[in-house]
This record gives sequence, structure tokens and C-alpha cells, in this order.
Amino acid sequence: MKHAHLWQNTLSHIARSIDAHRFDTWFRPLIVLDSDDSLILSLSAPNQYIAELLEKHYKKNILSTARIFFPDLKDVSFSAQQDTNNPSPAVHQKQPN
Repeated sequence: MKHAHLWQNTLSHIARSIDAHRFDTWFRPLIVLDSDDSLILSLSAPNQYIAELLEKHYKKNILSTARIFFPDLKDVSFSAQQDTNNPSPAVHQKQPN
């Protein structure tokens, strides 16, 4: 399953289980990143604070919800966005070294 599609399904499910303000603040800004490991859902948050908050308070919920759609998923990882010039959610391709 493509991670962008997996994340959209996961977001839709989470949106029905939490209030709109929390969803818009913590979940809507997340961006799916390409990962070397297809069994890890890599998400980028707008800043380090949000990445750490999601890791601490929402990771288990995100992982269990994503596993509804992709049972083989091993983990969810969070990072802070590096590119502040592109704040809109999208799927970013991993850049070659």
C-alpha cells in the first residue's frame, strides 16, 4: 500500500475519533515522507514541538489506526520539516544523497 493512501485512510479514521480543533492542530499539517523501509510510516511535522508531542501522545493511536489498513506496518516515525518554504501537506520524495 502506498503510504500517501495509507495516511489518508488513517487521517479519515482519526478525524472521526477526535475533536476538529485537535485534528486541525496536530494531524492535518503532517506530511508523508518516502521511507527506505516500506513497513514504516514516516511523517513530517511543521516543527520539532509537534513532532515530539505526536511521538509522546498520539503515536500508539496513529500506529493502531494505520494497522487497520495495513496490518504489516511496523512503526510510525516523526520528524520536523526541514523546508519551511513549503508548508502545505503533500507527499515529499526522498532526495538522493
